[in-house]
Amino acid sequence: MSRRVGYGISASYSADPELPYGQFDSLLKRTWSFVQGGRPLQPTKIHRAIQQGKPIMEALQEQPWAINELDGDGGAPIHEAVTFNNIEALKDLIKLKADINQRDWEGVTPLMLTQIWRHPDMARMLLEHKDCRRHINQQDDQGNTALHWAANSGSPEGVRMLLGAGASVEKRSNVGDTPLHELASSKADDKVAAEIVRLLQHSQLNLEARDNYGWTPALKAVRFSKVPVLRTVVNAGGSLSTITNCSEGILHVAALMLGLERGD
Repeated sequence: MSRRVGYGISASYSADPELPYGQFDSLLKRTWSFVQGGRPLQPTKIHRAIQQGKPIMEALQEQPWAINELDGDGGAPIHEAVTFNNIEALKDLIKLKADINQRDWEGVTPLMLTQIWRHPDMARMLLEHKDCRRHINQQDDQGNTALHWAANSGSPEGVRMLLGAGASVEKRSNVGDTPLHELASSKADDKVAAEIVRLLQHSQLNLEARDNYGWTPALKAVRFSKVPVLRTVVNAGGSLSTITNCSEGILHVAALMLGLERGD
């Protein structure tokens, strides 16, 4: 069994709130016993120190080899530092030359995680470093960039910060989504959506960008019943007359979604 499959199974176990910890640990060990070239699954001392909010220098001295090591959940210490919003740990890891653009098992970088978890101070710290800015348009395994994640999280602060550091509004995910498509599936309210669209428009945003299936941001907003985003895109000049590759227009999509909500 490949490592990727092992990480996927581990993630599904950890996402089950009804699974007792002891049983989870047992299942995790059993899963990884089948992984080719498997390594110990327990988090390293560095991972544990970060999770517990403790200083990490002693753990780094004991296990210097683990500075960029992925644990059983597929994340390196630098991912843990961002996830747990442990600024001191992030400072120490960067100082000791941890890979600032390290990818986890799904290709997610620390900068992307700052947007997923909405940790702006972490993002600022990472973007102070040239190597992070140089890879600002790095994509995860789904083709998403940090800007995609900032839009999806409904974070004007994150969008502003990333655009200021050179992020591209035109980068496409594997299914052809731009950051604006990601906003169309977010929980942004009118104020947040308007601010993000305004920021993106300053960087030559294409309101009519079509994904691989012909969906524009406006159509996608209808698909996900995101009225604030739809209103914002239309007010900014987005069209309501475009159709998908399957000849579905806005009325087709709205009718389909209404039928699904009713259970028709």
